[in-house]
Amino acid sequence: MNKEEQALQVSQLISYVPGLESFFISNSDIRDFKQVISMFKSHLKESNLCSTDIDLMLNIVVEKYENIIESSDDGSGIFYISKHLTIDDSDLISQFLQDKLNCTNRNHKFKKADRQHYKTITEKIAYQEVNYSSILEKYENCDHPYICSQIAIPYCEAKQYHIGLTFLNKALKHVFSSPNIYWHSQYGVLGCAEAIFELQYLMGVKGMMNSPHLDLYKILSCVYLYISRVIHMYDKEVKEVSEDQIPLSVINKINYLSIRADLVLDFRNYFMGIFGFGINPDIQYISDKAIANDLGVQYGIGIITEQAFNDALKMYRHGSLVPNYTGGYCEIEDATFGELIKRGQYRSIELAKQLFNNYRNGDYRLNKEELDDTMVALWNKLHS
Repeated sequence: MNKEEQALQVSQLISYVPGLESFFISNSDIRDFKQVISMFKSHLKESNLCSTDIDLMLNIVVEKYENIIESSDDGSGIFYISKHLTIDDSDLISQFLQDKLNCTNRNHKFKKADRQHYKTITEKIAYQEVNYSSILEKYENCDHPYICSQIAIPYCEAKQYHIGLTFLNKALKHVFSSPNIYWHSQYGVLGCAEAIFELQYLMGVKGMMNSPHLDLYKILSCVYLYISRVIHMYDKEVKEVSEDQIPLSVINKINYLSIRADLVLDFRNYFMGIFGFGINPDIQYISDKAIANDLGVQYGIGIITEQAFNDALKMYRHGSLVPNYTGGYCEIEDATFGELIKRGQYRSIELAKQLFNNYRNGDYRLNKEELDDTMVALWNKLHS
């Protein structure tokens, strides 16, 4: 569906409800369709004009609008979480989160980070120990990607791969399916992003490049897509929260902006092919790191995200995270630091839309045999 067809269908939806068209015109400065519908509902309630029939009509309008966006050729579906298209996993997730809390050791421990950016500072990761042994049997037949990835990752960290990879495999089958029934579940999407990122993390850069069983471009495209989905599905929530609290949605968005930047840097040469001509992966790195820090500063945790800004600035000044005297993008780009950040932000959105369209077309689908080969390659790598 092209933009003209989409606009025509949306206008027909608006004219479907008496009074809605004029309300849209008077609120034309608000671009969020569902926000205007919500405001219209409030207006009807305040004017004592609300009825069961009108409420039903508005719900139908929202549902049809989401279907229009989902089928749009411009990839806009990367932004939308549809209540009408999601499965109801709230009870299952609530139960698991409580089980997870019961299995978590409240004491923090520290381990040396796998990636060390600096010569003079030893970077460590703080974490809480978790032992899922008491609930493994309860969730052994569960295939929800969030639950499976949450169980898989600590077992893989503990090198208990017979358990970790079993649950990781169950999460990945949704990642590489199209359509994915969890695409409109926030926890489902988060679980998919964590699962495929864990796959590339366990394989490592060299492992990913040297394995004949892995389609590197397909996996990296899929990782970028799901990370972008996580980033953008929090857009509305991040805009609406007050600055005196730091909700999980903000923390997740900051984390995944930084994670996406590191991913692009690790596989820079491959992302040059994925991004296409004229898009420099280093600029995308600068943009994601700087935006992550901007969010951190906005919500009062700039002291934590400051290093992300420093890394973005080093890349801008030196073309590398290692300071040097050869000059960086500040000398060769036709834009300022701030302009490059905005340019990178726009390009990351356009790329996510493009990857989403490819995903809907089945370009990143893996069948059972291909996924099994991938897991065998991972098992062999981890035991080599």
